[in-house]
Amino acid sequence: MNEKTPNLIDSLINFIPALVAFLMPIFFLPLTSEFFEFNKLAFLTVAASLLVILWVLRMVKEKKVFITKSVLDMGFLVLLVSFVLSSVFSLHKVSSIFGSYGRWFPSLFGFVILAAFYYAVASNLRSGLRFVLFALVGGSVISTFVALLSYFGIKLGGSVYLQVPNFTLTGSSTTTAIVAVVGLLVTICLLVTSKNLPVKILLLTGAVLNFLGVILLGTPVVWVVLVLGILSGLYFLPFNELKANKFTLLALVGAMSVFVLLFIVPATRDVLINKNYPRELVLPAKESQVIAFSVLRDYPLLGTGPSTFYINYPNYKTLVMNSTPQWNIRFDKPYSEVFNLISSLGILGILAMVVFTLRALKLVFFAKRSMDSAAVLPAIGTGLVTMSLYFLFSYANVLTMFLLILFLAMGVAVAALVSEKRVAEDVYLGITSFKTDSSMSILNDLGGRKEVFPYIVSVPILGLVGFGLFLMARMYLGEFFIRKSIVAATQNNGSLTYQMQAKAIGINPGRDTYHNAYAQTNLALANSLAGKQDLTDQEKVTIQTLIAQAIRNSRAATEVLNPASVANWETRALVYRTLVGVATDADQWAINAYNTAIQLDPANPRLRLDLGGLYYAKADYLSAASFFRQAASLKPDYANAHYNFGYSLMQLKAYPDAQREFEIVQRLVPMDSADYKRVSEDLSKAKEMAAQAGAQAQPTVEQIESSAVPAGGQNEQQREVQESLVRPGEGNNVQPLPVNPGNTNTPGAQ
Repeated sequence: MNEKTPNLIDSLINFIPALVAFLMPIFFLPLTSEFFEFNKLAFLTVAASLLVILWVLRMVKEKKVFITKSVLDMGFLVLLVSFVLSSVFSLHKVSSIFGSYGRWFPSLFGFVILAAFYYAVASNLRSGLRFVLFALVGGSVISTFVALLSYFGIKLGGSVYLQVPNFTLTGSSTTTAIVAVVGLLVTICLLVTSKNLPVKILLLTGAVLNFLGVILLGTPVVWVVLVLGILSGLYFLPFNELKANKFTLLALVGAMSVFVLLFIVPATRDVLINKNYPRELVLPAKESQVIAFSVLRDYPLLGTGPSTFYINYPNYKTLVMNSTPQWNIRFDKPYSEVFNLISSLGILGILAMVVFTLRALKLVFFAKRSMDSAAVLPAIGTGLVTMSLYFLFSYANVLTMFLLILFLAMGVAVAALVSEKRVAEDVYLGITSFKTDSSMSILNDLGGRKEVFPYIVSVPILGLVGFGLFLMARMYLGEFFIRKSIVAATQNNGSLTYQMQAKAIGINPGRDTYHNAYAQTNLALANSLAGKQDLTDQEKVTIQTLIAQAIRNSRAATEVLNPASVANWETRALVYRTLVGVATDADQWAINAYNTAIQLDPANPRLRLDLGGLYYAKADYLSAASFFRQAASLKPDYANAHYNFGYSLMQLKAYPDAQREFEIVQRLVPMDSADYKRVSEDLSKAKEMAAQAGAQAQPTVEQIESSAVPAGGQNEQQREVQESLVRPGEGNNVQPLPVNPGNTNTPGAQ
């Protein structure tokens, strides 16, 4: 290796962390079904792999194996063991290992990538630490700037995804706000420790922009984290530095105060605040707590596995959610990462996190008492505290967890650089470190004094890197073809949609969501072809083949790949429901699928509404009425449930009871809507039939309870959220697989 190689390796090792810090907040690609988090994970995988390869090359060149040992090593080890065991015994191993669809962290794969990035940075980054922080600030400023343009309705282009009202480069307005918080706090620390006036002016501008982003995009949780982060910054920054920069800080405080006043004064507030800006839907803390501890009760030791909250939520959610506007959303993230940890990793994960936290505190205390030559420890300590506090109030994703890992790695790197051995130290290993009489003869055979240990170590490391890149490439290609199928579907190109989904399944057959989408596409193509006149024998065979393929894929998703997913069973029910009238036993297969779905999501009134519609289509009005009544009991303000219940009662000739249900529906739908007119006609018919049948009987206590609605009905705002009334047996209410590739601002809708 020539003399320039070490310099090149060292330069790349110091440059890549800065590049990653800059790009992670803003990197996205519209090439996959989910633009943001998945592509950030892919980018981080490539970057971490490249850093590890450079690390190996450096060890080979220096003929010695080295790593930075720190107080965090035991914490990482016990967390890794917890992730591995919970993934092995997970309710869905694919989700736990690679992340649930659309939500790629926490997962075993994501944890390993972050750990690899941590060790590569902590063991190699010795110069350019301050440059990494500047790069992070730059990325946060660009992220905030783009989000503010979107907030004020300024579009960056004509692409469909750029027209989303809350488009951000992070995929989430909340994540963008916390990145702005981190950027603001790091900027303040750099501002205090910088001596160059032009640099101070640039930092001051970036701080003001990030603060504006926090005000406009932030939630109360983000504001609380900002305040606590500022207090932690004051704790870490030396008092003499604060005093020396008092005029700069006063200028920053003055600018921030002006913005606060602008948003307090009604005249300017109404101009600046976008009241129509979509906010992220978050599962309430109390509901998250109930679900987390219910899971811990049933799966105490290892939980249900990483990234399985989307399975836990429908199984354990309470009836309280049915009284909220989010009743029909399946949340796949809890309120905070604490509840996610409890439910996904169990007691072992909780203990592992306690160990990790206690060891990380040593790094935090080091950041306070030590003075480093690069003057980066105040920013690192502030970032560590801020991100840790954030996870107490919000859930983790690839970007937010990357920020925490970056601060940890940089803190350990500084500790090793200043020889703080109680926190971190560089450890060098080689063949000579393990010499014995027998090993000396082996060493002589290998070439005397020549070190071969780095070559021995490099082989498995590079093998693991290659395997990780292979797994990511397979995941990426699957997502790439799914994205192409989505685009084809929007263009009504059923043939291309079919082909792209088939390719995605061929590359990554373990994703149950791919099979669900493929089953629905097969059904859609079969229905389209069946609508033709004078079908040929070949077309009839094609229809049968498409239907058979839909059945096979839905069964694979439910019986093999992910039996615990209620969405899979809904898709299976849809497949069989479509075959009613074609196959003699299709209705019974659909009923069985709905029953399984109800077991997995017992508090869901829509499933019972769908199942009741199936019984109604079979003319089994008593069973239909029973399920419609259950749906109305689960959600007393569910207009469609009462409407369908009333129709079933009409068929059962229970006209007074049907009249009562239609009267309830009248109170639930807007008076000036087509639904109101429709139910009024049905009510008139029910009254007429009741009059013909004789005097109306008094309702029983049980009937009154089952028909209960909130006192006074609903207000007009609540009425507006009701779906259009659908008579029982008309179509189906099964929701298709969500394929919206835009922002992930709604953590639900599996």
